[in-house]
Amino acid sequence: LELNVDGGKATIEGLKVDSLKTDMSGGLLRLDVTTRECELRIDGGKVDGKLSYPLTESSLSLTVDGGMIDLLLSLPKDLGIVTSSSTDLGLTSIPRPRPGKMNLTISTKVNGGLVRIKGD
Repeated sequence: LELNVDGGKATIEGLKVDSLKTDMSGGLLRLDVTTRECELRIDGGKVDGKLSYPLTESSLSLTVDGGMIDLLLSLPKDLGIVTSSSTDLGLTSIPRPRPGKMNLTISTKVNGGLVRIKGD
């Protein structure tokens, strides 16, 4: 699923997709999606909500040039977490790495803005 948001408000909920790719220039995007691969690129605006991942090799890639991402992750207990983060003039809060049978790789690149990712 590919989304282009240029202002306004969008809500995506109740979907199971293999891949979610979003380019956003302002606006508000609320998510409640199950996916294996998620890429969010925002240049202003806010993304919030919940992402659920299955027990398989998965990824979450976030690029923020101004704006805010605030997400809750729903993960199987056996899904490990691997992280990589780069922040310049912003704030990033992501879950701590943990071992698992399979891994969710979380990478963030923030150039002004806020990223807050919490696990449940």
